[in-house]
Amino acid sequence: MKKMMFAAAVAAVAGIAGAIESANTVGYATLTAGQGKWTMVGVQFEDTGTTSKNLLEYVKTSATAVTKANMDNGAMMLVMGSNGAYTSYYYLSDAFDSDAFDADFDWDAWEELSEEDEDAAAEMYDNAAADPKYYSEGWALGNSALVTSIPVDIGDSVWYYNAGQASELTLSGEVNGTASFPIPCASGMSMIANPYPTALKFNNIAFSTLTPAASTDDAVLLMVMGTSGTYSTYYYLADAFDSDAFDADFDWDAWEELSEEDEDAAAEMYDNAAADPKYHKTGWALGNSALVTGDVTGVGYGFWIQMPSADTVTFTK
Repeated sequence: MKKMMFAAAVAAVAGIAGAIESANTVGYATLTAGQGKWTMVGVQFEDTGTTSKNLLEYVKTSATAVTKANMDNGAMMLVMGSNGAYTSYYYLSDAFDSDAFDADFDWDAWEELSEEDEDAAAEMYDNAAADPKYYSEGWALGNSALVTSIPVDIGDSVWYYNAGQASELTLSGEVNGTASFPIPCASGMSMIANPYPTALKFNNIAFSTLTPAASTDDAVLLMVMGTSGTYSTYYYLADAFDSDAFDADFDWDAWEELSEEDEDAAAEMYDNAAADPKYHKTGWALGNSALVTGDVTGVGYGFWIQMPSADTVTFTK
């Protein structure tokens, strides 16, 4: 799984509103990426017979393509490589089809002319490359070359951004039919996603060797971007505090009365009750304490995971 240091990561992401419909093993989800907001898109569908996907077939955007000259105001995607570096792709109205050009251009004549007159050879190339037939709408590597395939794996995540307009993204493909799906993760920060196009629940995440930690310093960490563009941080702990159970049991009326008479005694009352082992459980905690259950992310989300050591993360439906 692709990894990078978090300090180099993009810091803001849009909220996603998603829904999925499927028939048999084919499905789709729709997400809304806000204008000027980063969206971490999870790869949750695959191609038939594989666990990979062509990103350009997986993500379809409603965004209007822009010219190369205006690319900073259009749609872009960032795809992280195995070395932790991003490759940038832009949605252009004038992406250059270098493959078609290379097939048509008389390279032998150009090479001969280059030996005689470099300026004339440059003019020959520029005139040929200016032909409108080599420019079309599509995703371009960097600011020019048209691409037709960007391979990604199910369980990967990519960034989507559009400075100029809000976009509806449609994600589609085949739904993985296995009961569980393992994703190897390196030590450190990785961008991953639920490999199933469903809301991800905390109890659907397991590890091969890593165990709940006694402290947040040693724990597996999840960072999930909310609609406001801020992260919620979750730790996998051996003693997550079940605040809901505690709140239901604790005598808050007596504590309130005692607080009015003796704040120290009230604090001691609270601490003694909260120390009961029955309120400390193995599980995911929001921040460094409160036990959480329910959903980690909705359909279409990616998220960060920080691993204290390399391990396999297994997702279940």
